[in-house]
Formats: sequence, C-alpha cells, structure tokens
Amino acid sequence: MAWVGALIAVLAATWLLVVWLDKAGVTSTLRERGGVWGAIALVLVHAAVAISPAPGEPVALANSAMYGFGWGAAMNWAGWMLAAVVEFALLQRAVKTLTPEQSAKRLPYWLRRLPADHPAFLIAGRWIPFGGHVVNFAAAAKATFWRHVWCAALGLVPVALFFSALANGWRFFW
Repeated sequence: MAWVGALIAVLAATWLLVVWLDKAGVTSTLRERGGVWGAIALVLVHAAVAISPAPGEPVALANSAMYGFGWGAAMNWAGWMLAAVVEFALLQRAVKTLTPEQSAKRLPYWLRRLPADHPAFLIAGRWIPFGGHVVNFAAAAKATFWRHVWCAALGLVPVALFFSALANGWRFFW
C-alpha cells in the first residue's frame, strides 16, 4: 500500500507544479511557441518516461493541462502507445535470446502463469498502476507483436481519457 501513497504524492506534486507553471504563464508560452513540434517533443518525453520505471502519469497530467482535454488525451495515448511498442520490442528481443528452459527458470512463477497472449489481459492489465510494464513484459514472452499493438491501442484509450479528464478537472481548483 506504500505505492498508493507514493502515487498520490507524485500526483499532488504534479498538480502543484502545473498550477505554478500555469500561473506564471509558462504553459501558454510553451504551447504557443512550441506549436506542433512542442507537442511532438512532449509525446516523446512521455514515451521515454513511460518506458522507464518512473510513472508516466505526471507527464500525462501536464500534457492534458497544457493542451486541453482532446489534444491532451491524444498526446497521452500516443506517448503510452509508443512506449508500449518500444518496450515490447526490447523485451521480446531479450526474451528471444533465451531458450524456453532458460526463460522458464528466469521468469517468476506468477508471471509464467499469466495468460499473456489473451486480449482481456493485454487490454485490462494496463488499467492497473504500473500494469503496463507487467503486460509488456509478459506479452513479450507469449503474444505476437500485432496482437500486443491492437490490444495496447484499445487498452490505453480509457487511461488516456481518464488522466486527461483528471487534469482538466483540476482547472476548477485554480
């Protein structure tokens, strides 16, 4: 349960930072001067953070607070989707170097038992905090690339919409 407190602390710190940047006029300046290239850069930053062990939710909240609900949701989806594809490809390459016996010994028992090639797992597993990493790792061992891609595309829609709505709901408090 410590991760819940840490996640709440990160989200609160993100909210305070976005409020402070918005009051200082930084967000509108970045949006106006950056234009499309600024949005693309934020998507790439979002993907890089989402691939790392750090949570991508603060970047998603900042994207949505800066660009609004619709564009924020699209940017969040694109960032998480890019991260899912890159992480899957890297992990699949690492898993393919192992023989089935080696992977059976190295993967944790609970991870070997997951139905990692089932669409329900590949879609709904992303709705759990840090579930995207587990889904990508488990899918790299069992699922095909295209099944992973379309399931990730569907599974990330509610997550992107949720964080975009959350960030834009914050506007009522500042």
